[in-house]
Amino acid sequence: MVDPSASGTRGGVNAVGAAVGSTTVGSLPVFLVGGLSVQIAADLRLPADTIGTIVAAFWATSALFSVFAGRLGDRFGARKSLVACVLVAAGSLAGAALLGWSWQSLALCLALGGVGNAAAHPASNALINHAVAAGHRGLAFGVKQAAIPMATLLSGLAVPVLALTVGWRWTFVAASALALIPLFLLTRVRAPAGRPATMARSSRREALPSPLRRYLGLTTAATALAAAQTSSIAAFVVFSAVEHDITPSTAGFLLATGSVVSAVCRLGVGAAADHGIGGSMRTVALMLAIGAVGLLAMAAPGASTYVAGCLLAFGGAWGFPGLVHYVVTRAAGPVTARATGIVQAGTYAGGVFGPLLFGIALQEGGQFLAWCLAAAAAGLAATLALLASLLEPQFNGG
Repeated sequence: MVDPSASGTRGGVNAVGAAVGSTTVGSLPVFLVGGLSVQIAADLRLPADTIGTIVAAFWATSALFSVFAGRLGDRFGARKSLVACVLVAAGSLAGAALLGWSWQSLALCLALGGVGNAAAHPASNALINHAVAAGHRGLAFGVKQAAIPMATLLSGLAVPVLALTVGWRWTFVAASALALIPLFLLTRVRAPAGRPATMARSSRREALPSPLRRYLGLTTAATALAAAQTSSIAAFVVFSAVEHDITPSTAGFLLATGSVVSAVCRLGVGAAADHGIGGSMRTVALMLAIGAVGLLAMAAPGASTYVAGCLLAFGGAWGFPGLVHYVVTRAAGPVTARATGIVQAGTYAGGVFGPLLFGIALQEGGQFLAWCLAAAAAGLAATLALLASLLEPQFNGG
């Protein structure tokens, strides 16, 4: 996977490992809240729409700081940005365990985690763009984006292993200790050969080309709507599964299984893109359409239909992000960090209004309305992704 001329024999592997670890830890606060929503809601006596508000706090600060974080990544380098991301995420997790005695204090801790998360994708994408050969970046981005379902996998497994035994607070404490892993990997990352010693630092400040701005605009809109439904899946799949007469322990395993399906899909489409198969927003549109079908199945009554729809939604509606990062990086080239910050701002904005609206719909209208709204968001996102794909021939390799 690693281009020796760009990163040395181990530098690229360490870079991808650091990107994966940082992205996983950066997203853990919000996915732990989703995975442990039943236990948190019972402890703090919270309704479903309040869980959505807590989750939205994380995505709101991520959205607010995303573009700024992309510029900081260009200025100070990927390594420093990722170290900051990991440290802030660890503080968020520990703070939630120690200070989260009301929904307001828990939301504040999640908001802090969102600030750290905002730095994760621009910096890690810039790091991969420098350290990994062009012919292997599709898989590299698939591996990095598999960190997100890895976070939900850990959250799902945490339900039967920790949350139902020692409680949700100790689960957050244990998660904060995971920050040591990416911090260690980041100490082993070196600057790519032939580039300035300050890693991934860019002095480029030129305006983004007009065709790229149009492309990023459509892609950002698509990812915003897509994130609205994916963040709702992550936040409410366990909560909703219990309403479908699935036990909390089994619901946790369902979240973990869905996360594996999502990770496999991200790796698969990334590897295919490296071989010239489906490396386009057209593939993203197809996956979102498939995911919309799964979300509709989750709206139907019955535990078995819910489980089948859940796995289909995880694979389609949540299996595409690595491919989005791959095509955006290919189009943006030297301004990858800035372009990623723009697209991620849309992703995080969707993460704000998605769980909020889903929680309200679930509280007021029930399962059917909530999951149908999520399916509609996925369908509209697929349409916008298809429109974005029409602009790809303007870019090299598009």
